[in-house]
Amino acid sequence: MEPSLYGIRLRREELCRAREAAGLRSDSALARAIGVNRSTVTRILAGDLQPGAAFIAGVVAVFARFDRYFEVVRAKPKWWCPASTAAERCTGMSKTPVTLDEPPDLTRPARCPNRPMSTEATALMPSALTACVPDHPGNVGMGRSRLVVPYIAMWSEEVVEDPRLVVLPGGRGIAYADEILGDRDSQGVLWDRATINPGHGTPRFAQIHVHRQRRAMRKLLCQVCGNPADRNDDGTLWLIPDRTREWSGWPEGMVVAEPPICLPCAHLATRVCPALRKEGHFVIRAREHPIHGVDGLHYRQGADTLIPVTSEPVAFEDPAIRWVLASKLVRSLRDCTVVTDL
Repeated sequence: MEPSLYGIRLRREELCRAREAAGLRSDSALARAIGVNRSTVTRILAGDLQPGAAFIAGVVAVFARFDRYFEVVRAKPKWWCPASTAAERCTGMSKTPVTLDEPPDLTRPARCPNRPMSTEATALMPSALTACVPDHPGNVGMGRSRLVVPYIAMWSEEVVEDPRLVVLPGGRGIAYADEILGDRDSQGVLWDRATINPGHGTPRFAQIHVHRQRRAMRKLLCQVCGNPADRNDDGTLWLIPDRTREWSGWPEGMVVAEPPICLPCAHLATRVCPALRKEGHFVIRAREHPIHGVDGLHYRQGADTLIPVTSEPVAFEDPAIRWVLASKLVRSLRDCTVVTDL
């Protein structure tokens, strides 16, 4: 299968003017008019998602002019990886083809601020974990123009795709209209689709790449450098933003979507990460950390469309997981020790 040479780009300003003129001032109103989910509209207008066929068809049906609201642009050349070879090694999970900006070099070493990545980690993050970002507010102690980019962070050239969601026969949950084998995990849970293009564009620190987060949690890799997380007699090391109220027995049973971390990267993150400095953090070692379930967007069936309800962790044994579009793998921390001095 040859890669496409062209893509479609939304003219956001034109669409915003048209929706205002039509009185569709909210994302929900626009979504209802063109027949897609509100979250789809929000993410496309924010530039976090490429417009899909359903979005394009809806806009053209309502506003009539394709060339006014969209433009055809030349895409970057892509390389298709055979499903059973490079793609599987790149994703560590999928048996379906993925696209890369260059043929994957699975032997080229990567550089890390603390230590080299493993060859397997290099395949998912083929560039060094630093980026040139002049005068970035988080660029503390790293020199004027070098910024550490976590392994699990997204880059601007990576896109969360937006396939059309449908309800399974008998109301048994959600599915993609064009679903393929790699869209679900071994538990039957439906996962977000995302392109893989690390190191290209600019880092998006607030967004987590679904495949790299899932791989880091499954293999207990450091969320910053992609190497194995630190472990000693007290357990595996976790660095958690302080967003949680303490409860009786805290932190036993805490469900986390943040992958663990290695000791050098924990020192680095507490020093340079703006979010950790703003919110505070705590450091935990857990001897047991079973996979609990997933975190993602929950849907319910509306009269004529699927309606996004909330985003929160759900256990694999919970029947509600059939209505979740997963974006993160989560673990439960047990037999914990709070670390007060790194």
